[in-house]
This record gives sequence, structure tokens and C-alpha cells, in this order.
Amino acid sequence: AQMPRLLHLLALASLLAPCPADELPPVEAIEAWAHEQGLLSRSLRLSDSTETGVGVVAAADIPAGALLVRSPAPLCVTAARARADPGVGPLLLRAEATGPAVDDNVAMAAFLMRAVDVPPPELAPWIRALPASFDLPLTWSEPELLQLQASPARLRAEALRRWSRAEYARIFGAWSEPLDFEGSLSRWTWALSAVWSCSFMLGAVEGSWRVLAPVADLLNHASHVEGAGEAEQGSEQGLELGRSTPPAAKMELHARGDSPRHWHSAAGAAGAGGESYESLPLSDEALTLVATREVSAGEEVLLDYGPRSNAQLLNTHGFALPTTAHEQLQLELRPPADDPLAPLKVRILEAGNLTSPYSLGRSSLSSDSDLLVALRVLAATRDELAGSEQTGDKGRGYARAFEGSPISQGNELRWQEMLARRLRPLLEEREALSTGLEDAALLGASDAARLGAPLAAGAAQRSRGHLELGSRRRLAVVTR
Repeated sequence: AQMPRLLHLLALASLLAPCPADELPPVEAIEAWAHEQGLLSRSLRLSDSTETGVGVVAAADIPAGALLVRSPAPLCVTAARARADPGVGPLLLRAEATGPAVDDNVAMAAFLMRAVDVPPPELAPWIRALPASFDLPLTWSEPELLQLQASPARLRAEALRRWSRAEYARIFGAWSEPLDFEGSLSRWTWALSAVWSCSFMLGAVEGSWRVLAPVADLLNHASHVEGAGEAEQGSEQGLELGRSTPPAAKMELHARGDSPRHWHSAAGAAGAGGESYESLPLSDEALTLVATREVSAGEEVLLDYGPRSNAQLLNTHGFALPTTAHEQLQLELRPPADDPLAPLKVRILEAGNLTSPYSLGRSSLSSDSDLLVALRVLAATRDELAGSEQTGDKGRGYARAFEGSPISQGNELRWQEMLARRLRPLLEEREALSTGLEDAALLGASDAARLGAPLAAGAAQRSRGHLELGSRRRLAVVTR
């Protein structure tokens, strides 16, 4: 009579008992592994959100300066590690024998392709936890790509898609020997997307260097802009930055002689045998994330991915921001053909190492940007370029522009009108594809339309905003 109750209790006990890490759901499994290996602070936990995906959240209050994440060199994926891999290195060498050096992104993608089927034991939990798919334009259909309209993101996406197919053909097309892993185009696209989405580009003594750092790759982007919440002067057409969250982590690199390229140059690197990394001293080579400020329990720990435009964010990380201080519009500016001073103005700009196109961004008209210098020079009259004895700049009146100062009140009015004439056609071109209201409506849509809207609308919004800003500035100059 007691047997059914006993079986029930045994079943209940099995449900309450802790599961091995490899039997847990993916997020819980990678969290357990990261804590066990000392990669993730015990004060942090992983959270899976339907909006932002997996992220890192503080489980307790964390002081500034605390170590948050530590990815030891033997666990990181680099191009050097890919080249040392017995199943990948020969592929890369064969491609380089008849062509240029293989890009780091390509080498690391080839490594991930093989790691799925032949995972290094120390990386197996991380490999299993990688997303099964990445929502990047590289994987989009043509109709989805059309949602980007005439934006820089679409041009970048199309160029990257061509480059990706060409690199896949170069690496795998001429290889006739059997592979011990799946070498399909779909696996290649997934692996390249993983490298773009999860890796970091770091600066080092020997130049930039790309690394895939397990666990560090789980932090989401902090879309923080200084002065967020305050509208840019004259901005009512999409230039407001809105709310943003400051980053709570910064990246630090520990490498011999600040040269992480040598991380995987020696076989049998210390710690690569599956041992716990929790006891390794911080002086050993690793990529670490450290708290930049106090973090409250329950707060997501965010990392600034760097000054990237929406075109870059969308193509490499699969998201775009409604507003970003790093969005820029490329403007072709040259003196009119009928301007008798055109050759002189071109020589002045070239002497100052300024050439078209120029970047129009959030702060381009409030600093000594290349764009503002060029506008002032291009709008200058002969007398303004020459200067005068009265102002102490005879023979070099244009120098004021390079010093970040107005040349004259009239010059300020002329360059603002010149900019307005250049922006109006661009705005009309984009409005012909979709109006500002339609762009705003797209922001509430989903999938490719939702992601593409900020890109398609960004240039038009910035054009509208700067046209209005220019009108207010011209009024201010006239009434001064």
C-alpha cells in the first residue's frame, strides 16, 4: 500500500535534485558552466528576454571596480587558434596559396564550423549555447532586404553578402579532400554571423585584433549617449536621443607585452585541459570585464560596443537603434562649376587634408568638423578667403575656418543655405520611398521592417532635423 506513495516521493525528489549542467536548459547550462569555471562572477546571473535575448543581470549589488567576467586566453577563439586547428588550418593555407591573406573573420568562422561537429572539450558548453540562428541581413531574403530601402545599411549588407559568398567559394570551392565537419553554405553563413555578432575588435600594440571571448559575448549593448534626454538644439524631427542606459562594464586585456596575437601561438597553453580557471591569477592572459560604476541588484550589466552607426550595428549584431549619436550621412560637397574661386578652394581644402565626401552627424555643425570647415571655405568670397589687415589675417582669412571659428556673419548664412540646398534633394528622394509618418509607423512593425526602419528613416530624419536646425540658425544670425 505504501509503494505508490514511495514512487511519488522518489519522483518528486528527482525533480528537486540539481541537474548536471549538460542537462539544463541552454541559458541555465551556460550560466552553471561559467560559474563553475570562474568565468562569470557569482554576483551575476544570466537572463533570457524576448526583447533583447540573453543578457547578464546583477544578482546582488556590485561595487565599482569589481571583476565581472574573465575569459582566459585558452578559451578564446582567435584567427591564430583557427590556423593552428588541424581541420581548418590546411583550408586556410590552401586559399592563401592562390590569393590574399585570409581575413580574421573568415578564419574564425571556419573554426566555428568545425567546432560544432568536433568541439574542443573546453569549449563544448559554450559552442552548444550559441544561438541556432542569427537575424542579420546576411541571412535575410531579398524582400526583407528591400525594407532597408536606400539606406547605407542596405549598401553595406549587399556588399557583405557578395563578399561572404566569394570567401566561401575561395575557402571551400577548390577543396577536394573529405572534411570532418559540415562545410555547407548555410553552416558558413551561421558561423560568419556568429563571429560578427559575438566577437570583439580590440586594439593592441600590433594593431587591431579580433577575439571571440566566451561569456563576455553575452553582455548586451549600452546605447548610452552623453546628454541623453536633452533635445539637440532645434531638434523636433527625430534627432532627440531619448533615454539611454550608461554602460556598467569596461573591457581590459591581459597579454604578454600587450600582444594578444601570441595567445595561441604555443601548443598546450596552460589551462586548456578543462581545469577550473577560477584559481588562475589575474596576471595570466585573459580578456576581462570590470564594473565601471556601482551596479544595483536586478540591473542588467551592459557594455558599450563602441561608436557604431546603425548600418554597422544591424549588419554585425542584428539590431538598430531608433536614434544614435553615431549615425552619419555622407555628403558630396564641391564648389559649383561656375564659381571662379573653385580651383583655389579645392587647393585650400586639399592642403588641409579635407576631401569629399563629408560626414554629417549629430555634432558636425557644432564643432570644428571636416564638414563645417569645408562648408565655410566653399561659401567664402574672395575677400573672406584673403582676409584683411584689420582682422590680422591678411592672405589667410580662410584659416578661421580651420580654427573652428566663423569667417563672417555673411559666410555663416551662405554655408547654411548651401547645406540646405544639398539636403533638400536627399530628403525628397527618401520621402518618395516613404514619408516620415510611414517611417515612424515602421518602427512599430516587426522583423526586418522593424529593424530596417531606423536605417531607412535615419537619413531622412537627420535631413529634416538639420534643415530645421539650419533655418533656426539663419534666423539667429540675422537677428544678432
